[in-house]
Amino acid sequence: MLLRIIILVVLAFSFACCLWRLGGRSRPLRLIVVWVGLTLFSEISAFYLAAIYRNNLAVFHIFAPLLFLNTVMYFTSISPVIKNNRIGLSLGIIGLSASVINSIYLQPIHTFNSNFLLFGGLCVCTMGFIVLAEYAKNFDSPAPAHNPHFWITVILLFQQVGAYFIYILIRFLELNHANPGNITTAYYMLWMVGVISYFSIGIVFVCFPVKKTIYE
Repeated sequence: MLLRIIILVVLAFSFACCLWRLGGRSRPLRLIVVWVGLTLFSEISAFYLAAIYRNNLAVFHIFAPLLFLNTVMYFTSISPVIKNNRIGLSLGIIGLSASVINSIYLQPIHTFNSNFLLFGGLCVCTMGFIVLAEYAKNFDSPAPAHNPHFWITVILLFQQVGAYFIYILIRFLELNHANPGNITTAYYMLWMVGVISYFSIGIVFVCFPVKKTIYE
């Protein structure tokens, strides 16, 4: 209960920072504001359903595809490679189709849709590394540290890669019948990855100027 309240507070802080610094922002950064808002609303919905119905797994079936599509749109809007090669469009269509098929045939709405979450995470990682590769090639451009999209990409990669490794760790511990305390610790690590990611996005909006930059 306490951990979920903390994550809600952090998300609310990040969303407030985004809204406070929203004026004059470009479309890509507005998409990140929508992403934070959707995440906050999904966590509130999950909190409510868990308290009332003792099952909040339907929330992930509904919001995971929306967040995935929003992230695809964000990377498409900042990456010429992703946009020109229609990588975002292809992943968006495949992802939404996979989400529907998974929810209907493989993992019904009352179960955890881990298949889609793993697939979506892989797609986000792929697009994130493409963006970082573009920054690495553009040596003549200003330092990436001055670019808000660089930091948001790093944050999204940190969240997805961190979650992947922790999910693998949890699965390994469960298969080897590890001490329940160790499994609980792994879940705490997963929670911490979320807290750091959401808080960092809010800080990015606070630290970078409201006025559009050459990167936007």
